[in-house]
Amino acid sequence: MRDKIKAEAIANEICMNKKYHNGAIVLVEGITDKVLFDKFVDTKHCHIKDATGKQKVIKAIPMIKERNPALKVFGIVDSDFYRLDGQVLNSDILITDTHDIETMMIKTKALDYAMSEYANEERLKAFFEKNSKDLRETLLESSLWIGYLLWISQKGFPLSFNELDFKKFVDNENLEFNLDNFVFEILGKNGNFRYDAQTLKNKLNEAFDITHDKWQVCRGHDMIKILILGLQYIFGICDCKKLNQQQLHDIIESKLIEAYNSSDFVKTELYDSIKRWETENDQITLNPNL
Repeated sequence: MRDKIKAEAIANEICMNKKYHNGAIVLVEGITDKVLFDKFVDTKHCHIKDATGKQKVIKAIPMIKERNPALKVFGIVDSDFYRLDGQVLNSDILITDTHDIETMMIKTKALDYAMSEYANEERLKAFFEKNSKDLRETLLESSLWIGYLLWISQKGFPLSFNELDFKKFVDNENLEFNLDNFVFEILGKNGNFRYDAQTLKNKLNEAFDITHDKWQVCRGHDMIKILILGLQYIFGICDCKKLNQQQLHDIIESKLIEAYNSSDFVKTELYDSIKRWETENDQITLNPNL
């Protein structure tokens, strides 16, 4: 009910505030999304509104269209597990190419830019040589089972992932993931969960599919958490050790947004989806200079 009321409040604001009545309207999940997409829209013809939540984006749009069909509005939300589930949303809800906004940026050279400022070049090179894989692949592999368990938890195995201590299941010397320790940490945070560790591991093995795109399974939130361990314990500059995890998270997120540019964005399916929406609705949303 609370989500519905808030979605209604967003719909009411857009329908009643005349500033939204001239040009396209884009609803996004949060402030990070707004800051990112502000870089690419034509502000003379497009308004971006932070709806403060994914479900509010999804619920508010049909309300707006019902109350004022003349308004041209669409939403951008994280794809999460939509592609793994084969779920298709309506044409006014566009989704990210990868699991979420963060992974969409991590997949590009934006990550390299962030590392150029906060990683020690020699330590990072030594880390690559020792592990025989690049940083992105390390982050994907070490967050994969977290993503799978999150997916499973949405299918009748409700689990809380709040306040997980990543140091308990990600080795701070090589960033390798320990499944047994992860399951133990999850069960410790979910005292009333009715299944044991072996049942959870069996469910994970059932969910795993080698053909799955890891970029659809893994969450950016988890990848950044693991990256923070790397910066604090393995390859970060000295300043990283002086910062707490939240400070480092905010810095990394800010640097990713700063570095993610139009040359990356125009290669995405999301960009193509927005261009199709523009054509179908005779609207301008994106900066013509992209």
